[in-house]
Amino acid sequence: MKKTLFALAVAVGSLSMLGGCAMAPDQGGPAVVEKVSDGLSVMEADEAARKLVVKFRKDGREIVFDMRLGEPMESPNPDAEKMGLPTRMNDARVLDAMGLPFYMQMGADRFIDPTWQSPRVEGFDEAGRLADFGLLRDSESAWASLALPSWAEDLRRGAADIARNIEAMTVKEAAPTTVPIGGDGALNQKLLGAVEWAGSSVVKWDYKIYEKDAFMSGSPYDHSAVLLRGWTSSYSIAYTAVSCNHGACAASSAMTRSCTMSGYRTDDGTHSRYFYEEDQTTTSVNGGCSTGFAAIWDNYKHVCNDDSLIQRNAIYYDSSQSRTGGTCADTYKNYWGPGCH
Repeated sequence: MKKTLFALAVAVGSLSMLGGCAMAPDQGGPAVVEKVSDGLSVMEADEAARKLVVKFRKDGREIVFDMRLGEPMESPNPDAEKMGLPTRMNDARVLDAMGLPFYMQMGADRFIDPTWQSPRVEGFDEAGRLADFGLLRDSESAWASLALPSWAEDLRRGAADIARNIEAMTVKEAAPTTVPIGGDGALNQKLLGAVEWAGSSVVKWDYKIYEKDAFMSGSPYDHSAVLLRGWTSSYSIAYTAVSCNHGACAASSAMTRSCTMSGYRTDDGTHSRYFYEEDQTTTSVNGGCSTGFAAIWDNYKHVCNDDSLIQRNAIYYDSSQSRTGGTCADTYKNYWGPGCH
């Protein structure tokens, strides 16, 4: 359950590999690359595990992209490759220097790596967290020139798209004040009095629902996915997590429409929110329906909009949603995104 799934497994072993020798990009197996491309350095590239770990360093700060290559999207975008976007259901985390995630992404209904869990968003340096979001944004151009094994190309496109859209993810429409993310890796000086330097926690939550025409432009049906956001008392962004629901991820460049939850929901003191849920029978974490997926027909299976509905309600009510019944197993066809509260 939510209250017990916060211990995040950090790839400490990967960090120790930085001193190794480089391998040819397409040789396969774990690879350690010493050469840095515009601040990016590959820490681990393991084709067998479909795992890519890359560090980005700038102005004395560093963040780590930890990614897993998923299966081809079940709700694909036919223009994805032309747009330079991923075509597979990849998972991703972006970690700060302490190994704490401030961005998480689930491609399908559960994490590929069963050790991945959602964190308690607490005890972080608020100004530093904003700077890390700025660092994530600044990594976009570096991804274009990073040499990677061919199997990891889809992950490279996905990481660049996360960086491209992270600043838009952190804007709250009609917020009383929203502290912007850092510029050039440093927080704007006039904002320093608005944030705590250490010991900050998430105290409020909201969500955005993103949509696009399903399968192709002009389709009467929607593909939808959800963005969860955690905010401090200073209205600065502290945590982001997205679903992809078998297709394009929330906030992806492929998405064309969105709505934002009105106001905020107060944290219950755990500094966590239901969205990705721990399976009660295993150690894995789920974020969508556990019934079979059907891209079009929803007869006792589920479509992406069913996933979005239970994710939206889990966030809003901070409660577990049925992944086996209700909208996940009915005959009603949720062809459209669920809309925002």
